[in-house]
Amino acid sequence: MTAQKPEKLRFLSLQPLEGLRHLALEQWNTALRKAGHEVEERALRHPNVPPEETEAALAAWIARHRPAALFTASALSFTRPGFFSRPEIREVPTAAFWFDDPYRPVQRWAGSPGFLDALRLPQVRHFVWDGYWRAWLADRHGVPSLPVHLAADPEEFHPLPPHPGEENLAVFIGTLADPLHLAGLERRLPPVLSKLARQLRAALAEAPGLGGGNPFSLLEQLAAALPERLRAEAAGLEARDPDAVLRLRGLAWMLGKNEVRLRMLRAARQVAPVLLLCGNVENTQADEAALRSLLPGGPHPLHVEDTAAWNGRGLAPLYARGAVHLQATDPQSVDGGIPFRVFQTTACARPLLTDVKPELLECFAEGTEIACYRSPEEFQARLARLLAAPRERETLARAGHARFRAAHTWNHRVEQVLPALGIF
Repeated sequence: MTAQKPEKLRFLSLQPLEGLRHLALEQWNTALRKAGHEVEERALRHPNVPPEETEAALAAWIARHRPAALFTASALSFTRPGFFSRPEIREVPTAAFWFDDPYRPVQRWAGSPGFLDALRLPQVRHFVWDGYWRAWLADRHGVPSLPVHLAADPEEFHPLPPHPGEENLAVFIGTLADPLHLAGLERRLPPVLSKLARQLRAALAEAPGLGGGNPFSLLEQLAAALPERLRAEAAGLEARDPDAVLRLRGLAWMLGKNEVRLRMLRAARQVAPVLLLCGNVENTQADEAALRSLLPGGPHPLHVEDTAAWNGRGLAPLYARGAVHLQATDPQSVDGGIPFRVFQTTACARPLLTDVKPELLECFAEGTEIACYRSPEEFQARLARLLAAPRERETLARAGHARFRAAHTWNHRVEQVLPALGIF
């Protein structure tokens, strides 16, 4: 006999630092509340408060209220590994969500006492968005995990009437890193790593294909090709200053992200006018002048609108823009790692043209629910066809929206994760 689901449960949502915002965790909390549950939001560390004091207060709260589960979405939480070993916490099923490349946070703290042990605690279940990173965590660090995807809230992201007069417009919602910011990061690296960064920039620009190659694989190849003296210097840096190597990897991610997006946008401008909706919220992203210098010329115009004021909220009107929405996946998404954009676009019943990842095609059917491309030539041909076929766009958008409603809301993730934690 199947156990009846309790009507209401209490959960603890844990941010590693007071004031830190994790968009996916916020949306997860909202989904739990909409499902009728209670969510207490706390932080593991507060400014000017000894962490032991905060942890003791949290443990006392848990002992009193006995939450059904604890949720967190950052490896930073596990940099206080003693908290998760407290007897009050060990009894609470814990879900850690990984919606990004885990390499940098895990490598940053892998040598810290207790960090990896905390990740491996029996009450902790890790939910990782990409199969490559699930294998990496298991094989490299002995951390098992389960798959999870991002999602969207159908009350926040929903169909709206399209903007008139934009039937020939291709739209991309996203940012590119400011070249001056990237150059500053490069200059602050030790000389041998700065040399590798310059070589990587050139290798990405020269590589064929959709995105100029995987920046992390290219970086490894370039490091292996260094003269013996420089290879030894780089190896010594990795031992003495591992954070410098991680800064190089972070720069590689931004360079790769820019390259894949620039190639897509340049190709799109050969076919149609392009509307780029982006916001420089962190003051490290390219503004309109920088974007126009990165995307010069082209037979069709580039339109840029600043969306910084939206700041992650109420974005549905952005998806009502244009005729076709575009996607070029960031380098940290190796096998899947499907970004918010895919779920938000389909939630708003808009046609999406995207590059292909294996796990993406487990979520949406190619050709009927989303449109896909595997080369620059296929991208341009597919975009031109969609712009010329409003009925095909409408059919694609309706089917993608139906699949979203059937499988990819945050409520679907709640129904997936809670049973995996032994709840229900």
